[in-house]
Amino acid sequence: MCLKVCDSLLLVDFGIVRIVTDKSSTRFQARRRAGKPSLEGEDQDRISDLPVDLIERILCLLPLREAARTSILSRSWRYTWTALTELVFDEHCTPLPSRDKSIAERLVKIIDTVLLHHWGPIKKFVLSHGRFKGTSDIDRWIMHLSRMSVTDFTFHLEYNDPFCIPSCLFHCRHLVKLDLAHCSLKLPPAFEGFENLESLQLTAVNLTQDSLEKLISSCPQLSELDLLLADHITHLTIDAPNLKELAIYGDLGDINFGCNSLTRVEMGSFYMEYEHAQANEYHSNLEKFFTQLLLIRVLRIEEEGLKYLSVGKVPTVLPNPIVNLEIIVIKADLSCLRDALTTLCILRSSPNLEQIVFSLCSEHEVADEDEIEDCSEIYRSPSPLKALRFVSVCDSNNRPQEMSFLKFVLLNSPVLEKMEVHVSRAGPDMIRADKLLEKLEQFQRASAQAQIIVG
Repeated sequence: MCLKVCDSLLLVDFGIVRIVTDKSSTRFQARRRAGKPSLEGEDQDRISDLPVDLIERILCLLPLREAARTSILSRSWRYTWTALTELVFDEHCTPLPSRDKSIAERLVKIIDTVLLHHWGPIKKFVLSHGRFKGTSDIDRWIMHLSRMSVTDFTFHLEYNDPFCIPSCLFHCRHLVKLDLAHCSLKLPPAFEGFENLESLQLTAVNLTQDSLEKLISSCPQLSELDLLLADHITHLTIDAPNLKELAIYGDLGDINFGCNSLTRVEMGSFYMEYEHAQANEYHSNLEKFFTQLLLIRVLRIEEEGLKYLSVGKVPTVLPNPIVNLEIIVIKADLSCLRDALTTLCILRSSPNLEQIVFSLCSEHEVADEDEIEDCSEIYRSPSPLKALRFVSVCDSNNRPQEMSFLKFVLLNSPVLEKMEVHVSRAGPDMIRADKLLEKLEQFQRASAQAQIIVG
């Protein structure tokens, strides 16, 4: 377990690691000759008696900087940190202020030193530092990791200067989790995929649409996919038969799912002009989206995701019900008629929906009377929400369109147990919580046990 380093003193230029001597220490030898008792840590104690596997578990919970410092605690702890299977290099590794010009040089020295003295397998490697720019040293590190059977690799650097990931990353054949941010990625011509990869997260990674689609489809075990897409990717086909969880944000105009097993989907930031959302009434993004997601149980729609779904025709109810959908978290502007129609279509098409969490936004100016009447009219036809038990509404502004929606939910939810409404603290229609509760209490309810809480 010992490293081939001097037994007397090892200074690792973390500015942090000092492995103190034991029997070769002059101080220790002098005390022994004088017949004096050993210093603390030189006899067996409770710390020394801990099992090695327990020590390793403790060290894994500490930042690497602190884990290295434990080498002075006891002889049995001395080299344990050098065999850690998880190495995390981030702001905690550099005691200098993040704006210091020498931070890159210092971090490179730290990583080089740790890798030099590390022994045993490395399962997880994290390089995440917002002030560190990519250097040629990264090529060496990744090449080293490719020989260590690393399974979990995270690479987050300064976003202003994207670093091109070296091709040796694709030699890491044992990867199970890959997380890249603010870098460039180019697939080698002979790329055959990561056969063990289960989780892929790409945040503002610069690569072509074809490369992204090939990367996804070349990972047969992929079950989790998290994408914050670069601006130039506007159309995407995701073909991953074992994919179960997807989070996707970007300026997409179109998204297609091949064979998939998706049960959880999160989408947002699909920016497009509202006028375009009304074009092509013979096509429906809403129908196309849910036709491809037959197993979906949890849906989260953020930012402009609802605008994407509202493109084209918005039916009253989908041709095929979303039978597995149980939970929906949605950000909607109910003062926008098209947003309201799209939201209602999803609710009416989900017979087993149990929970709704709404975050209300009011991007439109205060609507005129005709718009208010149009929005109120869409809630008047009965649409039983037979399985709905819980509703949470955030940032309510007491607008007529919002009140119409809440009235609709209360009237059509026979097994509803609780409705929570959180009042917005700003806006022209701001209302006190007690006044809003009084207003909601007047609405007819399909469920006698429904509890209304306003805060």
